[in-house]
Amino acid sequence: MYKINFENVKNAKGGQLLPAGNYVCHVVDVFENGYDVLILFDIHEGEYKEYFDFVGSYSYMKNGNQYDYPSLQFTLDPGEFEEHLRFSKFIEVAEKANPNFKFNGSNLDEIELIGLTLETVDYANADGTIETHYRIVSIDTPDNVRCQERGN
Repeated sequence: MYKINFENVKNAKGGQLLPAGNYVCHVVDVFENGYDVLILFDIHEGEYKEYFDFVGSYSYMKNGNQYDYPSLQFTLDPGEFEEHLRFSKFIEVAEKANPNFKFNGSNLDEIELIGLTLETVDYANADGTIETHYRIVSIDTPDNVRCQERGN
């Protein structure tokens, strides 16, 4: 793996790269297609609130606009036992973090807040430029993320 060349990084906050770390996030959008579920997030609180206007780890088009956000993707094929366990853990954390949320099979967009740990990942383009994306490393409750930020 090579180091990120931060001089090539372009983002929506005037050249300021989001530091890897813990963030309280909200759901931006949910896409479901067959067995596939894709959940997109953005920063909800603090200095980097709404950071992922046009930077992140997943691009999608909506109403003719491209958006990039950190995302979780689940392929819930009946034969994918480990993927079902990963999805169940996400739902468990989401329900703990959002007392009014109880998963009913189709209401993922009702998740209000979730704690995410993000890291940067760099990719080399064919022209030699480097793109920096964000990957979700772990999921937690917003309260636990806030405690980690304060060092508790």
